[in-house]
Amino acid sequence: MSSSVADNRTTSEQRPTDVAEHAARLELTRLVKRYGEVEAVREVSLTIDPGEFVTLLGPSGSGKSTTLAMIAGFETPTSGTITLGDRDITTLSTHKRNLGMVFQGYALFPHMTVFDNVAFPLALRKISKSDIRERVTEALATVGLGQFADRRPSALSGGQQQRVALARAFVHRPKILLMDEPLSALDKSLRRQMQIELRRLHQTLGTTVLFVTHDQEEALSLSDRIVVMNEGAIAQIGSPTEMYENPQTDFVAGFLGSAQFLEGILREIRTNATSTIQLADGGMMTGRCTTTCGPGTAAKVVLRPEDATLDRPSAPANAVTVRTVAQVYLGDRIRCLATFPDGSEGTYWLDHHERSRVVVGDDVTLYWPCSRTVFVANQNR
Repeated sequence: MSSSVADNRTTSEQRPTDVAEHAARLELTRLVKRYGEVEAVREVSLTIDPGEFVTLLGPSGSGKSTTLAMIAGFETPTSGTITLGDRDITTLSTHKRNLGMVFQGYALFPHMTVFDNVAFPLALRKISKSDIRERVTEALATVGLGQFADRRPSALSGGQQQRVALARAFVHRPKILLMDEPLSALDKSLRRQMQIELRRLHQTLGTTVLFVTHDQEEALSLSDRIVVMNEGAIAQIGSPTEMYENPQTDFVAGFLGSAQFLEGILREIRTNATSTIQLADGGMMTGRCTTTCGPGTAAKVVLRPEDATLDRPSAPANAVTVRTVAQVYLGDRIRCLATFPDGSEGTYWLDHHERSRVVVGDDVTLYWPCSRTVFVANQNR
């Protein structure tokens, strides 16, 4: 995963220029959910500002979908509170929360037209027919499906059906839009296309969005902020750039992008990429320390494969000698599998024109700029 993925949306680029009037602030305070002896969500506190796009990211069992289910009203918290706008909705029925919801399954009514599917939440709210027509027409135009209003869902592609589900979710102007892995059923190329659509849609609507996914690319490309969850708790919160460039733990670094880890002991902690760590083999490396631990603490070096170079850069760099055991040709790049000094296996990238410089089975010295070398807390200690 290239760091450029994390950089492709700065805060100013992500936020809609006009926050919708109906967009609300969401606040979770010490939210807990237990199933018997199992604590699925542990003391989760989070504030999402009006118009913000926030993603809950984590592996299966991390608590992200359970957290969303409590916000939606499908699950009742064991303890803690959920506030939407100025209203406590912790125990409020789902239909009274004024939410928009999109899930992996589109849940479209097959016997209804696209127009009637989108109109359904408005009809339930007893909106006048003239207002329904106006708002549905506007919603379908927003998702680029105005010409498909009279079709049945079965006549649409998967991406088009997902856009119908999106239109239905925001047509009644909800205070917040909840999305639980809405793109996971789509193929890779369509998923990327829908990511662009969702970015554009958020810019247009200016609504508050809480998005749940296990896909790091979705989180990096869509979000104002990412909330990484692990074992029911929040591991770290930050912008895509902050999370990718400055992970605080080995879990966050490994979950967001590819990374090779080398264990060591922190020796000096300074600013401006001049902290030092002593590796298990006695070697020293210089880099940026993102952990709050002090000298003498076990930590890990994070080496991103896209930062490795064969030539020593002019700026200060850390040298690591590895043995290349395999190469995979990917067109514009070569992915190399290598054995690192501690015996672990990891990857590094070559540009396609550098392929002849590395022979499988040979040792090669790689350089990581000190400014791109990060030290994080070792959660396994």
